Amino acid sequence: MVARKLIAGMAFASVVGLCSCTSSENDEPQGSGEQLPIGVSGIGFSVDKVCLLAYAESDTIFFDSDDWTVSSVSFGGEMNKKYPKLYPLTTYITDLSGTSPFDENVEWLHLHYADRKLVLRDIEPFCDDEFPKYRYAYLEFQRGEVTDTLVCENESDMPLGGAWHTNPGTVVFPAKGATANVMASHYYWAFIELYAGEVEHCFKAEDGTQDFVDYWTDPDAVFSYTLDWLTIERNKHGDPKEITITVEPNTTGVEREFMIVCGGLAPGSRGVCSGRQLAD
Repeated sequence: MVARKLIAGMAFASVVGLCSCTSSENDEPQGSGEQLPIGVSGIGFSVDKVCLLAYAESDTIFFDSDDWTVSSVSFGGEMNKKYPKLYPLTTYITDLSGTSPFDENVEWLHLHYADRKLVLRDIEPFCDDEFPKYRYAYLEFQRGEVTDTLVCENESDMPLGGAWHTNPGTVVFPAKGATANVMASHYYWAFIELYAGEVEHCFKAEDGTQDFVDYWTDPDAVFSYTLDWLTIERNKHGDPKEITITVEPNTTGVEREFMIVCGGLAPGSRGVCSGRQLAD
């Protein structure tokens, strides 16, 4: 988080409307009490709204000058859109200037600026118990008496329903043993059950405790578990969607099968990745 340049506070007493990537002009946020015209920038940036559609995605904004400051960065979600008076934005007061490069993290947003280019990147996966579609960041720019707002919209990676799945969905290994990587359909999931032939393991105990990493709060953590001849790993190569599957050499003389059961937060987002290993 920003230490020297930012002071966090709850702000924006005025009603602030939120927008989506397909929003109309009336849905745009208000800055300094006035409605901002769409597509018009008094500061000189190339666009007044960006949409980050996936975790870790970035977008670049170009400037025609550097005589500006970012006076504040504010954050909100779906509840701000539905009940703006009850859920005001959280605002961080800043003094980031276009005359000097900066590289700062503010809540879930990373800001990197140099050579009149500002890169915005989502640094925390988007997850909420109420399953909102979007969250928002508003960057308030100032140049003398002129103010303008840049809107950064971030869409949830979490599917709102539908089964969890992998690509490929089935993997066939040679008898000598091997390792394969499969990609999950989204980021917000955890291992539920694992079957290696007749041996099985449930990752959630009857008392509710879990022996897998809580990816809702730590999506970048690496997890590894071995059941008999089968090893599964998550995020081994730095991608929360990736599952690495390793099987030991099969010396039993018969084919053997495995199944990985996983699930996400959304209702119905449960599925399997299955496979088998050939025999000599």
